[in-house]
Amino acid sequence: MTTVLLDDTPIFYQKRGNGEPAIVFIHGAGGTWKHWAYCLKQMPVGQRIAFDLPGHGRSGGKGRYSIEGYAYFMLSLLDALNIQRAVLVGHSMGGAIAIQTALLAPERVQALGLVATGARLKVNPAILEGLQNDPLGTIRRMVRWMYARDLTPQETTTAVQEMAATPKAVLYGDFAACDAFDSRASLFDIQCPTLVIGAEQDKMTPPALSEELALAIRRAELVMIPDAGHMVMLEQPQAVCEALTNFVKRIGEVQR
Repeated sequence: MTTVLLDDTPIFYQKRGNGEPAIVFIHGAGGTWKHWAYCLKQMPVGQRIAFDLPGHGRSGGKGRYSIEGYAYFMLSLLDALNIQRAVLVGHSMGGAIAIQTALLAPERVQALGLVATGARLKVNPAILEGLQNDPLGTIRRMVRWMYARDLTPQETTTAVQEMAATPKAVLYGDFAACDAFDSRASLFDIQCPTLVIGAEQDKMTPPALSEELALAIRRAELVMIPDAGHMVMLEQPQAVCEALTNFVKRIGEVQR
């Protein structure tokens, strides 16, 4: 088990590959590094790192309860891992964290990969209420919305158990942080190359949100993945990995 200590809190991470660029994968609300396992292992470029946010998976500590708080955590993590600049790839809430990190410290972000996310991530009030009053039932409902196809009973059970393993307060805090996030007025300030990956059947962050990001960020390009919902990197991992790999190779050629 590989961990790094941040303020005496163990943060779990996995690393593959070496060299430049450093590619850091950020999972979404109630997730873990495993959501990025395919890209971590299969991308043939750079040093790849996937980790559990504080309070999630095998990491200690508590969630940060705001996207800005998670962005400051990201900067501390980059420092602890001796990474000066990174390509930040984030899914859903992780995409919001990547955006906020680029706004806070643009010199630390070489490029962005924004996957199934948006400039604003409003959450249905019924989800926020349900996470407080009936977390397991609410998680079950969300899991049904997250995938383009119907999951098998075993797949559903596994997905529910994985999200339910996140402490109730942390999970609620993640979704409350998403609900409060709104970067629309600042997107034009993002200067780095950006790849926006949307999913054609995403019910939680619909394709229009990906299109909005790609239009507002000046150096952005958009890839839409068919036959995928919100968990696009699990549903179509090869397509997501190929899009990210091609993007990283292109920006490497441009920046030489």
